[in-house]
Amino acid sequence: MLSIIICTLNEQYYLPKLLDSLSVQQDAPDFEVIVVDAGSEDETAKVALKYAESTPYPLHFEDFNHRGVARQRNHGAVLAQFDHLLFLDADVVLPVDFLQNAMAEIVAQSIQVAGTRIYAAETHRGYRVAYAVYSHTYLPLVRMFNPVIHGCSIFVTQKLHHRIGGFKEGITFEDFRYGQDAAAFVRPVLLKKSFVRTS
Repeated sequence: MLSIIICTLNEQYYLPKLLDSLSVQQDAPDFEVIVVDAGSEDETAKVALKYAESTPYPLHFEDFNHRGVARQRNHGAVLAQFDHLLFLDADVVLPVDFLQNAMAEIVAQSIQVAGTRIYAAETHRGYRVAYAVYSHTYLPLVRMFNPVIHGCSIFVTQKLHHRIGGFKEGITFEDFRYGQDAAAFVRPVLLKKSFVRTS
């Protein structure tokens, strides 16, 4: 049902936290994980390959060796086996019911593209307050005028991803542009019950 694409570049510290949070998802739909690496010079590849031997979900490590998160995401989409895609940054951590809640809402409402709220993974109160204000106040306000979704967690159908030509490569804020491109066909949704924690 769902292909999860994770782009990495020197993520040996953060990647295990994300993969661990995927391993404990409750009542999750069938999913695969594709790690697209841009030529990491640390132990990212070793970490991913080790997890590939033990995770309860299929994990494919792609030694893409080309930098640029848009290029990595687009390459991951080419490799994806399922009709629904989820693009995740390597430094996010998911609640245990993330996939269950997100996909239930997406399927029930036939949502083609969606983002989530984001909260701080760090325990420092300042970070937590800043992310909470951003997710509950600033983001909804901005979305009244601009269909912003953040690259750290984007759900999209394969059909729509290809229809808009994927992520635009060689630009900054490619995730914001992705939301704008998608809005030419259908307005991106902000999922009601789903969020990620990010560093």
